[in-house]
Amino acid sequence: MPIGLVDVYTGTVAGDRTGTPGRAAFEIVNANSAIIESAMEDAELKAFVVKCVAKDVAVVVEDAVEWWRQPYAFVLLEVRAAAFAAGGNDVVVDITENGVSVLDSELLVIPAGSETSYGYSPGALVDYVILGDNARMEIDIVAAGGSGSGDVLGLEVTLLGYVILATS
Repeated sequence: MPIGLVDVYTGTVAGDRTGTPGRAAFEIVNANSAIIESAMEDAELKAFVVKCVAKDVAVVVEDAVEWWRQPYAFVLLEVRAAAFAAGGNDVVVDITENGVSVLDSELLVIPAGSETSYGYSPGALVDYVILGDNARMEIDIVAAGGSGSGDVLGLEVTLLGYVILATS
């Protein structure tokens, strides 16, 4: 799945590395975009699934329901959530890296009556694109509940993207 990279500029003028802190990083990406894009074309999409709640357990609001240390840098492209059994209310999930959400203003939602977030609109948008090697990742359940229609049972979250291999 090739990715088309575009030049990104911040601050006042190109070449000014004294402007915003992001300018130098963006210019490095811009200067190396052909190499990066070529590497991404050959890369395989990877996914890892994080089991957060056992399939026979009701999903409830909880911070850091699951956590891990990111084992490698990872370009995060998409996130999904799934429940073992649908319930009467939405399940809303946030994913954080070192305490900062990696999602845009829309969090990850499994709508009431569904077992998956896939195809839900508005879907969660990935905002923090690159997960750092050894970053502390956490999954928080922001909203959940049965509302008389039965509890949502079980929860897993899938992260899709590309591994960034360190070269030294």
